[in-house]
Amino acid sequence: MDFILDVIINFVAFANFMFPSAKLKGREQYIEKSIAVLGLIGMSMVGIGFLISGTDKVHEYMYVILLAELCILLANIVTNNLIRWRSTSRLKNICILVLILTNMLIYISYIVLTFII
Repeated sequence: MDFILDVIINFVAFANFMFPSAKLKGREQYIEKSIAVLGLIGMSMVGIGFLISGTDKVHEYMYVILLAELCILLANIVTNNLIRWRSTSRLKNICILVLILTNMLIYISYIVLTFII
């Protein structure tokens, strides 16, 4: 169960980093460049985290982090679908940037907690 939960957390975190980066337009704004760079950093962080994170048993924080990662994924989907109705790409980019930074902080805390506990 612990390995399956670890793989699910890593997969959802990877999707959270990849999903917004794939939806960017090619206008080359500063915010879009920072989203793309943070997405690449996050995807590489998940790859490294998958190799180094491992635990022998399931802890409670894993379920909390999985729930937070799923909420961020849902927020990414809702943000992209709501913004399709209105063409405010600047607001969408700011929301996505906040979601990527939140995902990065949650994933870093997950990696740190797997080493501490």
